[in-house]
Amino acid sequence: MRLAFLFNYPMVDNINWKKVAIKRCLDLGHDVDVFYGKTHLLEYLKAYLIKRKFGNGVVLPKKVGISKRKNIEFFNQKGISVYKIRKFNEQKSIVKIANGKYDYLFVAIDHILSKEFVEGVKSRIVNVHYARLPEIRGMNAIEWNYLVNRKCELTLHYIDSGIDTGAIITKEEININKTDGFIEMRQKLQDKIPIVLEQFLKEPKTNSMDNRGGKLYTYMHGDLQRIIKKGF
Repeated sequence: MRLAFLFNYPMVDNINWKKVAIKRCLDLGHDVDVFYGKTHLLEYLKAYLIKRKFGNGVVLPKKVGISKRKNIEFFNQKGISVYKIRKFNEQKSIVKIANGKYDYLFVAIDHILSKEFVEGVKSRIVNVHYARLPEIRGMNAIEWNYLVNRKCELTLHYIDSGIDTGAIITKEEININKTDGFIEMRQKLQDKIPIVLEQFLKEPKTNSMDNRGGKLYTYMHGDLQRIIKKGF
């Protein structure tokens, strides 16, 4: 099959699960391309200011050098085509991705894909949500999911034009320790992603679960996160 992964911020992308997941796709014999959709410096600054406003303690790297581009280096070494576009929802980006005729798009981005994108790319779009759907939709999913459910969970689902409303493929609970904080939870979730995606590609499910209802959450302020952490 032809697969494409959609990511943000190529200058600072060094998240390991992406390399692991894509290597597993290659090992299964699939063709893989990578698209980065936020390449302008203003997008980095905007993300930083939003997260800083809500007290998430995000720190931008002091230097953006070769060491901060390990994912792209890995993709290039594997012969994977890497495309940098300005915005996924722009018409020229939709056309470019649609021309790839991908069977599946796997997304790991921080914004909503438009109805025009979803309908225009002509591919099934799959997302890993860091919480239980449909109960917990939206931002800071790990934190809200723990506050509401006292669990660490992920949901693999299709993307439609809504916010985390596409049909559910599978749900997984991640084992955590009592001493684990949100950083540890995120790492364990990300370690699970390549496994979940590989299982999906080996045995694509024809039956999906309903994803109606639930609540839409926005950023959780850092002060509330610190209060919750005291209960770990």
